[in-house]
Amino acid sequence: MNPDEIPVKILREVEVGDTPMFPRGHAPGALPNGTRVRKSRDDPGDTHTIGDQATVLSSVGPHEGMFLYFVEWDDLPRIPVGIRSDKLSRA
Repeated sequence: MNPDEIPVKILREVEVGDTPMFPRGHAPGALPNGTRVRKSRDDPGDTHTIGDQATVLSSVGPHEGMFLYFVEWDDLPRIPVGIRSDKLSRA
């Protein structure tokens, strides 16, 4: 499947019973899977704020100089969430 065709839900659209689906793997040059990260920049409407921590599950990219990481936030166990690399730093 073309990555541009992968259906994406924003976090507030996720419902009980949804099956979490995300690409598995590690993009060359990205932070390794399992790396602890923290939110370092946010935009209005973001669910998580600066300082919130997560674990990298997988990565894709780079695209236009950024990676897309799928992370598991500490306060949302077992829910993979996509986030751009420009909003993360190592914890």
